[in-house]
Amino acid sequence: MSQLTGIGVMVAAASAVILTLVLYPRLTEWMLQVTIRRFSEKMYLRFHKLVESFRLGFAIVKTPSQYWRLSLESLAIWFVYIIPMWLTFFAFNFHTTYHLDFGDATFLFIIGTIAFILPAPGGLGLFHTLVSGAMVTLYRISPEDALAYATLTHGVGYIVTSLVGGFYFILENRGHHIPTSPPVEEIVG
Repeated sequence: MSQLTGIGVMVAAASAVILTLVLYPRLTEWMLQVTIRRFSEKMYLRFHKLVESFRLGFAIVKTPSQYWRLSLESLAIWFVYIIPMWLTFFAFNFHTTYHLDFGDATFLFIIGTIAFILPAPGGLGLFHTLVSGAMVTLYRISPEDALAYATLTHGVGYIVTSLVGGFYFILENRGHHIPTSPPVEEIVG
């Protein structure tokens, strides 16, 4: 089995688990009780809360009137992520040397997204390996240039995301104490 096929299987399995959690709440609750609750009430409550947040996040799927909004917002977010990858082509002169365009940046964005889906902190290592590997294999770019491109786009994206996220975290919590998890007794009772 090729590495890409293995990644596809992992993504499909993770998607199936998430869909099961969202679409079958009774089955999910039963699975949590049988597998986790019998060993640790605290761990059960953490997983239960996580599952509920997934279910809440997917609630928009049950609201067809919101499909256009969801689609537009998703496309806008993707566009914002693809633009820096495309602009970095100009920094490396890939647009003239290898004739890479916005479509190529979109493809590399998809490859990079797979790296973030896999369980690694911030896609570190995986992003660089997958994106530079795709560039070397498909576009015949030197491994050094491809790795430099992957490192720069990952670093810039990570820094910008951290700064924007940090700004909004401070804005949301200005004047408020940072909430901590309530004791288990408060959650249960």
